[in-house]
Amino acid sequence: MAELKAVRESIDTITDHLNVVQFGSGAPVLQDIQAIRGEGLYSSEERTQRIDQLVEQGVLFPSARNEPPEFQERLLKAVDAGVAGDLFGDLPIQQQQVKSGGSPARSRATLYRLRIDLGLPETMKREELPAIQAAGADFAEIVGREFVKRIPIADYLLERGKAGELRLRELFQNRSELSERLNVPISAARVDDLAQAAFQFNDQIDPRDLKRSILRALERAADERAVPTDERMLRRGVALAALEQQQAMRDAVRAAQRLRMTVEDGDRIPLNLVDVEGLQRAEKAAHGIFPSGMNRPESAFARLLDKDSSGTILWWLRCTENTKWAPKLVLPDGSNFFPDFAVGVARRSKPDGIALIEVKDDGETGRLQSDRNTIKARVDHSTYGKVFWGTVHGEDLPVRLLFDDRVNRFVSTGAFDLASLVYD
Repeated sequence: MAELKAVRESIDTITDHLNVVQFGSGAPVLQDIQAIRGEGLYSSEERTQRIDQLVEQGVLFPSARNEPPEFQERLLKAVDAGVAGDLFGDLPIQQQQVKSGGSPARSRATLYRLRIDLGLPETMKREELPAIQAAGADFAEIVGREFVKRIPIADYLLERGKAGELRLRELFQNRSELSERLNVPISAARVDDLAQAAFQFNDQIDPRDLKRSILRALERAADERAVPTDERMLRRGVALAALEQQQAMRDAVRAAQRLRMTVEDGDRIPLNLVDVEGLQRAEKAAHGIFPSGMNRPESAFARLLDKDSSGTILWWLRCTENTKWAPKLVLPDGSNFFPDFAVGVARRSKPDGIALIEVKDDGETGRLQSDRNTIKARVDHSTYGKVFWGTVHGEDLPVRLLFDDRVNRFVSTGAFDLASLVYD
C-alpha cells in the first residue's frame, strides 16, 4: 500500500498545470496565472530546507524532494506567491494524453486553501518522547516498577507447574475409568525461550535492562510480603510474568512514557493543500473538498461528517501520516499512531473541541483484529482523549467499533452516532 501511495504521489506532483482554488462562503474563485520566471531565488541548501518544510506541512508531496532544482524553484515560487502556473516554463503545451478507457492519463494539480472561516486551530497537539539515547536503564527501571504493580505477585513467586491429567482404566472392575489431576513442572529453559520475545517489543528499551528492573521490583515485592524466594525462583517468575502478562507490560510502558512524554504543538495546519483538480466540494472540510486518496470507508465517514445538520460537527480534516502537523500518539512499542480524522465538535470539552477518529476497511476479521490495532485501541491521546474507531457495513453505512477487552477484539455497536463525539 505504501508503494502504491508513493507512485500516486509522484504522478500527481509531476504536472503540466497548476490552479489555485479558494473556497469560502461565496462561489469558488479560480485563478490561473503564469508562474514567475527568472533566476533561482534560493541557494541549494535553502531550497532543500524549504522543500523539506513544505513536504512536512503537507503542502507538497514527498516526491518533490527528488525533482530537478529548476522544477523545485518553480514549485517554491508558486507556493510563496500564493499562485500557480505553468511548471514547465517555455516547453510547448501538448494535448493531454487519454487512456484507452477514455479517462485522462494524468490529473492536474490544484492548491486548495484552508477554510479559515470554519474556526480551525492553527496547530494541533502531538505526543513526543525524548530520543532513544535519553531513555536508557532509568526508563527500564520505571517500566519494571509499573509492571510489577499490575500483576498478581503471588502467582510468580511460587513454584509453578502445568496442569495435566492422567487417566487409568481398571480393567477388572467393569472397565470403569479413574482420573487423577497432576501438576507437571514447566521446563525453565522452555520458559526462558518463550519469554524472549516479550522483552523485545520496544527498541527504546534494552531487554537486559528490562529483565533486571523487573527482577529487582519482584524481589522488593517479595520482601514486603515476607515471601521466601531465591534467585532461581525470581528469574523464573520474571520470565513467566513477561510471557503471560503482555498487556500489563504494554500498560507499564505507557505509564512510564507518560512520565517522560511531552505534549507539544505541531506545525501549523497547511494553508494550502495540493490535490487533484476538480474534487467535490465539502462544506465542513478544512480545505473545502473531499480529498483524493481516501478509501471507501474513509470516504463514507467524510460524507457522514460533512452532511451533519445538527450543529455537532464544526469542521473535519483528513490527517496525513508522518507529517509534523497531524495529531500523534506514541504507542507502547515506541512507534507513532496518526488517526485518520481530526474533527471539531461543538460542546466537546477537549481543547478546541477536537475528537480523533480512526477508520478501518475491514470490520469483521483480518487486519482490523491485528495485534497492532489492538495495541492502538488501548491508547488514549494525552490531550484529546480516546480515539473513536469506525468502519462501514453494507452500502457504506458508517458504524461504531468498540474494543472489548474480554475477547480481545473489536465489536460493532451499530450506526455511528455523531452525538457520541461530544460526551464519550
